[in-house]
Formats: sequence, structure tokens, C-alpha cells
Amino acid sequence: MGKAMTHLTPAARDAVQAAARAVLGRCGPAWRIDPRVPTTATQAALDAGAAYADIATAMAEIRDAEGPAAIRAAAAATVRYGMIGAPIHPRWEEAMAAAYALGATADEIASEARRIRREAAR
Repeated sequence: MGKAMTHLTPAARDAVQAAARAVLGRCGPAWRIDPRVPTTATQAALDAGAAYADIATAMAEIRDAEGPAAIRAAAAATVRYGMIGAPIHPRWEEAMAAAYALGATADEIASEARRIRREAAR
């Protein structure tokens, strides 16, 4: 967690992390990520002394740290399992859910899938 949250107690920092993950998961594809999305975790973080800005900072840090790997995994699963007309594969669903839970967009995943396909074609 970044330096911006050193003013919080360890319990409040944990609450902020939980709220950030809850909001990211609730917002799904990140057309609009807003730390004010009402969740139980958000309210717990606010009750612990955090501000919406703390939650937004944690959301950005989580997305920056974990997002690229999740997008790559979802794109790889799309390339491997995403065949038009085929039944949805559980591993594809799992990878997509993980990426969406970090705020990834379908466009980000599709762009990465195109890059993977181009590299495989070489």
C-alpha cells in the first residue's frame, strides 16, 4: 500500500484494501470505477477512519500491480479457449472474472489477445 495511507491504523489499511477489492469487483469492467460504490467493505473502511480518496488510491495500486497479469491471463485464455460457437470453458470464465474484478475492460483484454495471436503467428 502506498505512502498516502500511512496516516491509517493497520486495521483501517486492511479495511481500505478490502473495500478497494470489493469496489473493483463490483464495478466489473472499468468503464467507470468509483470508490463511492456502496459496499459493506466500503462502509467498514469509512467507519475505520479512511476516506474515499484512500480507497481510490488502493484501487489504483491494486489495478497497477495485478491488472496487467490478469489481463494477460484473460487474453491467453481467450486465445486458447475462446472459439466462436464453442461452449464457454470454465478456465476462460475464471480468467475473465479475475481480470474484470481488477477493473479490466473487454477492450484491454481483446487488445492483449490480438497481440498474443500476432506473436504466435510469427
